[in-house]
Amino acid sequence: MTPEEDVLAAALLSLYDLTSRTTEAVSPTLDEHGLTLNTAYTLWAVDPDEPPPSMGVLAERTRCSPPNLTFLCDQLEARGLILRAVPASDRRQRVVKLTDAGRAARSAVVDVMLSGSPLRTLSRADLMELHRLLQSASDPEVPSSRRP
Repeated sequence: MTPEEDVLAAALLSLYDLTSRTTEAVSPTLDEHGLTLNTAYTLWAVDPDEPPPSMGVLAERTRCSPPNLTFLCDQLEARGLILRAVPASDRRQRVVKLTDAGRAARSAVVDVMLSGSPLRTLSRADLMELHRLLQSASDPEVPSSRRP
């Protein structure tokens, strides 16, 4: 491997380790609510303090294909955590609403993700820099000078 590939491999292994450690920390809570990491992430993407997102908006937030998002929402709906509804403002769309059980499950998932993350030991400045770098890597179209 080239020196650049060595550094990339080390960074990817670190990301994998962080993901594995976070998964291990959150698994009991996910199991308690009948969630997988993917359904938990989908639930997290429905912010209870915002208007219910359309399926299209939720697909963008989760970077899911529409068929995959439908599959995930089917699972969440079967568990009574979300409802899909047709808004009066645009009857061609469907929006995703959290149920009371969905709000509770989402809150539990977010809490355990934050408290169980190995990243919680980083300083605010380090977390901001990490966030900037990860955003830069995930959205190469946006020039780094325009990122927070």
